[in-house]
Amino acid sequence: MPTPNQPPPPSPVGAPRPGPSPSTAPVPTPGVEAADGPRFGGGWYPVESFGGLTFRWSSGQSDIVIPGTVPGASVALDLEPGPAGGGKPLKLTLADGSTTTQLADLAGRTRLVLPALAGGSTIADRRVELRAQQLTTAASGSEQRVLAFRVFRLDWQGSGAFYDGSVLRTLTDVADITPAASRAAIEAGGPGGALPADGLFVGYGWYPMETAGADTFRWASNDVEIVVTAPTGSRGRLLVDGEPGPGVGLKPVTVTVLDRLGQTVASLPYQGRQPLEIVLPIQAGPTVAYRLRLEGGGQTTPGDTRVLNFRVFRIAWVS
Repeated sequence: MPTPNQPPPPSPVGAPRPGPSPSTAPVPTPGVEAADGPRFGGGWYPVESFGGLTFRWSSGQSDIVIPGTVPGASVALDLEPGPAGGGKPLKLTLADGSTTTQLADLAGRTRLVLPALAGGSTIADRRVELRAQQLTTAASGSEQRVLAFRVFRLDWQGSGAFYDGSVLRTLTDVADITPAASRAAIEAGGPGGALPADGLFVGYGWYPMETAGADTFRWASNDVEIVVTAPTGSRGRLLVDGEPGPGVGLKPVTVTVLDRLGQTVASLPYQGRQPLEIVLPIQAGPTVAYRLRLEGGGQTTPGDTRVLNFRVFRIAWVS
C-alpha cells in the first residue's frame, strides 16, 4: 500500500573537515538549527557547506540538547546516511538516559521525528544521543573522518524551515487538495526559486492522492502538516474540507491544529464530511507549518494496511 510522502533524493558529500566538536552546548548553527529549538551537543563535526547545502556530519555517536522550556514540541531532523554505512540502509538508535529506542532505517535523505521527546521539564534541558549501528570505519581516499550521517536541519517538528521549493515539489501531486495557483507557482519557480506568497501546500505525513467517484482526497493517520509559504499576514482564515475515517470508526472526531511549538491554535470538530473554517495566527514572515493531530483512532481497515483516521478533500483560503 502507499506510504506517506517522502522528501528529495540524497545530495553530494562535502569536503573533508576536522574532527567532531566536543562542545556540549554550542551556539545555534545558522541555517542548520533554530535559536529557540533543539541544539547540537557533543560528537558533531563542525558545520560545513557544499553544493549550496549547509550541514553537520556525525561520526555515529552524537548528542542533541532539547530545551526544557518547550514541553509541547517534538524534535525533528532532516538527515541522510553517509558513506560509513557502506551504501546500506543506516540503522539508528536513540539513547535517552537508560532507555534505547530503535529508529526507522534510513535509506536516503528524509525527515526523522524523534519519538516522545518534548522537553522533560520547565527547568533542565534534556540530552539524548543518536547512535548509528554497523558502520564501516575505514577511511576513504583523502577523507579521514567516519561519516555516519549528516543533518541539514535540526528543529521542532512543525518548523517551516524543513520546506523549500524542492521538498514541496516532491510532496505535491499534480492534482492535489491544495490550491491550483500554489501548485503552479511552485512548479514555475524551479530549483531554488522564490516560494509563492501565501502559498498553501501539503507537508509531511499525508498518504498519496486518491480518487473515488467524483472525489479526490488524501487520507491521514496522524500528525500531518499543512504548509504556508511566504505568508504576508493578510490571510489567515483557512477552509479544511474533511471527514472522519474508519480509523476512528467513522465517528465524530476533533482534529487539533498545532503550531511549531506544539501549541493548539485551532480545532476541527468533524461530525461527518464538513468544510470547516479556522483562523490561523499567521504573521508576515518566513514559511510556517501547522500540524493536524487527533487523540485516539488507529483502528485497522479490512484490506488496507494503513490507519485511515480522517481524510481531507480540499484546503483553501477563505476569500
